[in-house]
Amino acid sequence: MTSVAVIALLIANGLFVRFFFGSNLADVNDNLFQAAQFVLPIVMIFIEFWFYDWFTFRRHAKQRDAESNQN
Repeated sequence: MTSVAVIALLIANGLFVRFFFGSNLADVNDNLFQAAQFVLPIVMIFIEFWFYDWFTFRRHAKQRDAESNQN
């Protein structure tokens, strides 16, 4: 399941980077564009998973606090 999520994120992030550079920076060096297309989607996946882990940790911490207050 995680591999499917990573593949979907890679595709979405790759399209996002491609549309961003294609529409906003028309005269960018081709080498810079290719490097950005390779590196930025991977970096974005790390950021997205970090945010997901942070969000789920906070959610579970609130549930643990609520359960410990009931006892």
